[in-house]
Amino acid sequence: MMQGYRRAVAIITVTAFLGGLAEALFLITATRAGFAITNGKARVGVVFGWSLSVHGTLLFAVGLVAVRMILAGYASWRSAHVAAGVVADIRHRLSQAFLESAWEVQQGQRSGSLQELLTTYSSQASTLVGSVTQAVVTGANLVALLGTAVAVQPVGALVLVVSVTVLGLLLRPLRAFVRSRARASAAAGMDFAVSVNEISELGLELHVFHVQENARARVGRAIERARKTWATLQFATGLSTPVYTGLAYLAIVGALGVVAAAHTTSVTALGAAMLVMLRSLSYGQALQGAIIGVSGTVPAIEELQRRLE
Repeated sequence: MMQGYRRAVAIITVTAFLGGLAEALFLITATRAGFAITNGKARVGVVFGWSLSVHGTLLFAVGLVAVRMILAGYASWRSAHVAAGVVADIRHRLSQAFLESAWEVQQGQRSGSLQELLTTYSSQASTLVGSVTQAVVTGANLVALLGTAVAVQPVGALVLVVSVTVLGLLLRPLRAFVRSRARASAAAGMDFAVSVNEISELGLELHVFHVQENARARVGRAIERARKTWATLQFATGLSTPVYTGLAYLAIVGALGVVAAAHTTSVTALGAAMLVMLRSLSYGQALQGAIIGVSGTVPAIEELQRRLE
């Protein structure tokens, strides 16, 4: 589905990684500048023995913020165009496949299914691409930040790297549950669309035979099924954030405990590293959210691929 957009995704990845490096450098620079100003020092050690005056450090920090904003804006622009392009390609392929299929195949399709595929299911493709690009961006930012944290404070950062990896593994059952609920929600949505379309095409017959109540009951059952499956899906999707956040905070406490036991760090280095690690956890949370989003759209994409085969 994204075969024609690999170059764009690669550019987004590189851009996000560079943006993550700029953000990590800004956090370290701002932290060390704060300590230097508090201690009345004239120069600030930025990274790798490189030092600047306080005024120069502040200008450098402003430049890093500008670079971060420009790179983030470009990545967002690229991601939006990739998502829009993928949806347009899918709709072109679906329309072409339907129009070029045999009459028997066209008549064999459930009423309203084509509209549902071209609208709701295609929109799920946009959501999938958005989640994938978000995962790429946040993953690249996370790697850049964690790499910088390892360079500044290796002990605590390595503990955090291991913790983030473990957190991702612990959330695998939740992702599987989200995928199963998404499959049920997609099926319920298709049934609802088909029911509505069939009733709209049988308006005259409904009045002639006075079966409006039966039709209303059928639509009502479809609505309730779609509501229940959608609510369960949203609950499972929303559950990932508090679970990840709680486990991530425990990981920070563990990293601090390891650093305290090691007795091998300075206050300045620890402050800068902790600021970077805290920011890394927010990217880790966003990454998990993106992966959960991908899991939620997979059933719809599988159905699209099945129809296009």
